[in-house]
Amino acid sequence: MPSQEVTIRRATAADIPTLLEMQRSSVDRLVRRDYTREQIDAFMTHVGTLDPQLVEDGTYFLAESCNGIAVCGGWSFRTPLFDLRGGAGARSAKRRKAAGATAYVRSVFVHPDWTRRGLASRIMRHVEAEVAAEGFARVELTATLTGVLLYRRLGYGGEDWLCLRMPNKVLVPSVGMSKELDRTQDGRRVT
Repeated sequence: MPSQEVTIRRATAADIPTLLEMQRSSVDRLVRRDYTREQIDAFMTHVGTLDPQLVEDGTYFLAESCNGIAVCGGWSFRTPLFDLRGGAGARSAKRRKAAGATAYVRSVFVHPDWTRRGLASRIMRHVEAEVAAEGFARVELTATLTGVLLYRRLGYGGEDWLCLRMPNKVLVPSVGMSKELDRTQDGRRVT
């Protein structure tokens, strides 16, 4: 059993190979009950798991123990766009102003040995706090079928059932969800 002490930190470029390995393991082992092997393979081939731009932007975090990465996740001020030519990308290269705008939760993964310990909720609270501190009023995400219950528990709603069509014509169902954030300014709530 992994050590229980976990700390959250900002991911660096040096973390990317380990993050990608952990994310592949997470996808392979944790989404099997909701997706077929064909859907998993199509997603991994045509979309992938981590947009390195998140790490470069400083908006991607990981929770780690002495045994390695337990969970990871981040957010973007860029509108996500799945580049079906081979990876996750972004529509906008510019940083948008936050006032009242929407940020996007991206690439949340749990290591298979760290499930059911509250760490996905912990990384999500961390991400939401960062987003709110940057002045964003709302967050959106595209959930796997496996992740929908977690996001519902965290207050996400507005479920919009989607189907990502891969270049090989495989359909990968997912759910668009959103949440309004409580923002504070100088200790006061801003609505």
